[in-house]
Amino acid sequence: MRKTETDHFGQLGKWRVLGESVIGSSHEKRGIPCQDFHDWAILPEDIVIISVADGAGSAAKAETGSCIAAQTAIDHIISQDNLPDSTDNDAAWTEFLKEAVNISREALLSYSHLQSLRLSDLATTLILAIASPDLCAVAQLGDGIAVARDNEGKLFSLTIPQRGEYINEANFLTSSKALEDTEVFLHRKFLTHIAVISDGLQRIGLRMPSYEPFPGFFSPIFSFISNIDNDKDSEDKEELLTFLKSAKIKGRTDDDLTLVVASMG
Repeated sequence: MRKTETDHFGQLGKWRVLGESVIGSSHEKRGIPCQDFHDWAILPEDIVIISVADGAGSAAKAETGSCIAAQTAIDHIISQDNLPDSTDNDAAWTEFLKEAVNISREALLSYSHLQSLRLSDLATTLILAIASPDLCAVAQLGDGIAVARDNEGKLFSLTIPQRGEYINEANFLTSSKALEDTEVFLHRKFLTHIAVISDGLQRIGLRMPSYEPFPGFFSPIFSFISNIDNDKDSEDKEELLTFLKSAKIKGRTDDDLTLVVASMG
């Protein structure tokens, strides 16, 4: 993934970030590509941005939609001269994040017109998180979840997975109600770790139906990212990939999987 003003190892200031998207066994069997996509960037002043998009399984070009959505959201934020200040009110952050979500939706609209596709062919969810040392703001449309650990070691959910009007239906960026359905969550506290997952990992990483993060899943992952050796970046990425492809994980879900994890310090 792209990094701005960072060194070779995905670290600027105090943030370390790793992320992987892995095809689910159900898609492998049917010859369908991975429909998850993630992106991230590290900005000056210890700010990290993470996006995770999960293309709809029924959409003809879901993998394209998720890629456009995740990358466009990050690109838009990077292009801004100024981000809201951490002391700005909730309305300013909500407007800022919803603008990024809307820009991603407009990119899908433009692509669908250019390629003569139905907009629904690009259906995807989107989670967009911005974190600084004293604030984390997350926009969420659809399922998946963002989780954090604070400086006291407490694990908690930053967002809540969304469901559509009907069972097994998600909210998508291609919907005419996408901005209305987008929820923005703000947490003004010092966070040491952040993880964003697609819904393929929800049953493994969360306690249902409360959506509380399961320490047995997230604590080892947060410890891993905190202790990675920057001189062995490729080995660390391979270890994360191996974990997501392991029988322990694949035996509990056949969906595409995305995990992006960031550590402060």
